[in-house]
Amino acid sequence: MPYCTSWRQGGANELCTSPLDAYPGAPSKCNCDAGFTVPINVPAASLGVVKNADPDSVGEGGQNVTFTVELTNNTVDPDNDVILDASDCVNAPQDGLCDSVYGDIRTPDKNGENNKIISTTCGNVSTIQPGAENAVTCSFVAFVSGSADDTTGETDTVYASGLDQYEQDVRGSDSATVTYTNVDPVIAVTKDADPTSIDEGADATVTFSVLIENNSNPNDTVTLNSLLDSPYGNLLDAGNANVSNNTCPALAGASIPPGSSESCSFDATVPAGNVGDTSTDEVTAKATDEEGIEASDSDTATVTYDNVDPVIAVTKDADPTSIDEGADATVTFSVLIENNSNPNDTVTLNSLLDSPYGNLLDAGNANVSNNTCPALAGASIPPGSSESCSFDATVPAGNVGDTSTDEVTAKATDEEGIEASDSDTATVTYDNVDPAASLVKNVVSAVVTYQVVVTNDSTAEPMYLTELMDDQYGDITQVQGDIVSTTCSVGTAEVPTEIAVSGKYTCTFSATVSAEDEQPFVDKVTGQVRDDELKFVDPAPSDTASLTLQSEPSATQ
Repeated sequence: MPYCTSWRQGGANELCTSPLDAYPGAPSKCNCDAGFTVPINVPAASLGVVKNADPDSVGEGGQNVTFTVELTNNTVDPDNDVILDASDCVNAPQDGLCDSVYGDIRTPDKNGENNKIISTTCGNVSTIQPGAENAVTCSFVAFVSGSADDTTGETDTVYASGLDQYEQDVRGSDSATVTYTNVDPVIAVTKDADPTSIDEGADATVTFSVLIENNSNPNDTVTLNSLLDSPYGNLLDAGNANVSNNTCPALAGASIPPGSSESCSFDATVPAGNVGDTSTDEVTAKATDEEGIEASDSDTATVTYDNVDPVIAVTKDADPTSIDEGADATVTFSVLIENNSNPNDTVTLNSLLDSPYGNLLDAGNANVSNNTCPALAGASIPPGSSESCSFDATVPAGNVGDTSTDEVTAKATDEEGIEASDSDTATVTYDNVDPAASLVKNVVSAVVTYQVVVTNDSTAEPMYLTELMDDQYGDITQVQGDIVSTTCSVGTAEVPTEIAVSGKYTCTFSATVSAEDEQPFVDKVTGQVRDDELKFVDPAPSDTASLTLQSEPSATQ
């Protein structure tokens, strides 16, 4: 440092006591030198560190906290930058840019598996220029957790270290404290039903499952104290008579760690309902954490009702069930309609059709008489009940072996408009009517001409003549013996002579009456007559003729 020093000559005022003790005109001396060394103290740079936590209080279960770090170079030298150390904070935890809890805040990867830093913006922080206006701010996010029992919370310190431009060591630090507050325990209850729907109209057994999850913070194990179901009662009670196959009592007092769950199931009877109804029951669980704070949650399970199609049964009867062959007859038919649906399904009768007699609900139906069925049109039939009606109808003539069958079909709808249908038949058979016949013989001449009349006395069917025999003359269908002529015939065995219903067969034969014969001369003709079932008239129809030969004929039969 070059310098010049001057001083005045000593004189009357030769003592200088202040810089002002210099007097004009005083002779002076001067000494100059090219330079000499003067030590000048340059103070080291000063690192200011400010650390803040947001939030500064977290629930005991923990949450992410953002830590903000502000670095300021407080040097008086505007050119004295600070370069931070490149320490990894492992071997020198207070060198570089290190946190006492989280390690190197410039990179979360350097602290291994125990590192809690989630993200950071401090990765490029290296040079801190002088002045508050050049302060560097960065932040890092870490998960902070602890127990509410820890009243001091978590205090961690950020250390910053480096060298200024004069290779002087520069350091600074600041701390931030995060406290812990209690967080109430949280449980979640889920209730399910299997099956979720049952048939309407009947009680059904349903299996219910209950899941209790501990969704509390990671420090809160909970103890299950209560599991109440509405309407099925205390599920932890092994003697609960409202349920069966109940596994829930095993959970009484169960400890459920955070993030874990327990489950159980039971069977219960769901009461009958109708389509559109629902059966909902609710389960509520209560549990306490280690601080005795209670958590509660509820869930419901709903069972719906599936439609069951209505069912009706139709029964038709005939009275009488058989009639004589060969003639129309009036028969009374009765119809019974039963509602065999589930206990909730009343049905409405909409249709009652008979084949061949038509619409039985039509009061103007001319095919029937004494018809009580129209009164059932639109009738409501409760489940388990029935309605009935009757009518008279003419069953056409038939023969033995024939049948007359007619069918009635009923249709009804339940309260959901779903149709049920059923049919039934009634069969009328035909009874055989025994055959009937008669014969008349007349004497007409001395060579006596006899007339034979065979009458079909049956009103049901034709008769067949298979034989005509006379007890005196034998076969009267042939000219033989005393028979001189005949118009009588019985056809062949395959095709006998047919006599229509209520009809007659008439023929004649002439035979000689001998005077030597006993007088009066009496002979009998017998005919063999059968129906188409080969049943012969019994006794066989016959008649006698008596003739007395006189000089003058007389009317004798």
